[in-house]
Amino acid sequence: MGATNLKVLMFPWLAYGHITPQLQLAKKLCDRGFIIYFCSTPINLEFIKKEIPEKYSPSFHPLPLHLPDTPELPPCYHTTNGLPPHLMPKLKIALFRAKTNLSGILKNLSPDLVIYDALLTWIASLTSVQGIPAVKFLFTSASTAAYASHLAINPGVEFPFQAIHLSDFHQSRALKKIESDHPDVQEDGPEDERPNRFCDGIMLLKSSREIEGKYMDYLYDIIRMKMIPLGPMFSVVCNDHQQDGHHELIQWLETKSDLSTVFVSFGSETFLTNEEREEIAFGLELSGKGEHLRRTVKDVKEKMELTGNQELDEAVELLKQLK
Repeated sequence: MGATNLKVLMFPWLAYGHITPQLQLAKKLCDRGFIIYFCSTPINLEFIKKEIPEKYSPSFHPLPLHLPDTPELPPCYHTTNGLPPHLMPKLKIALFRAKTNLSGILKNLSPDLVIYDALLTWIASLTSVQGIPAVKFLFTSASTAAYASHLAINPGVEFPFQAIHLSDFHQSRALKKIESDHPDVQEDGPEDERPNRFCDGIMLLKSSREIEGKYMDYLYDIIRMKMIPLGPMFSVVCNDHQQDGHHELIQWLETKSDLSTVFVSFGSETFLTNEEREEIAFGLELSGKGEHLRRTVKDVKEKMELTGNQELDEAVELLKQLK
């Protein structure tokens, strides 16, 4: 595709699980002629730079955001990776307090569009003041977001899709988790939650309507934001150094048959007890010894191959119109 010369500033939450899908979207936008400025803390940029092939260097620009440096939260802890759990609230507060720095970046760069993590709602106030179009990027699946939003907005009401269900005990735990995901900060004023009229209530999703269409529709019904699917955002090995680091794992996977292995990841912000790990393993075992799961994965894979890049191309055209 021809160059668009549109400058996009991307800003994920400081966790690898939030950074990685935005990074994959950044590469796809670079392939379509966008100029990307990827903003994060210096410690995260060290990881990000290793994930970007040399061919993207003309159009992909890492952009450092410096957080307040304190004895309790030195620069090596300006990421969730390796962060002691008790410092998570401190990191959220530090990021919020760096909004003046981020505002300066926006003013100096003057991007045509900002794509920011849906967790960081206060960023809309910064872009709104400067008249910069901005859209949210949803870091979870549409089904997870729909269920979580339902619990928060309609407590006590049964979720309309029976395939997703939690007991009362686990619902209570999920609600506490949802509440803890928001930065524990004192907002300076109502303007910190000011909606950005330039984004017109748009949410980008790393999913496909072929797979999660009904959940996207229900999520729209709950939060009244336009759902724009991008298709899956997969991370791929881009250099020999990364592959060498996982050589033992790759050798083990080569001994397994197709669609026989489930990868379960809870990111760098969730720590499971041994009992919880056993419960998850037991649940997988009860699912039919993997046969039903294998059929599901196969069906999803075929649907994604049919969808191809169509959804992403449609999303790109919409983003161009926001300028």
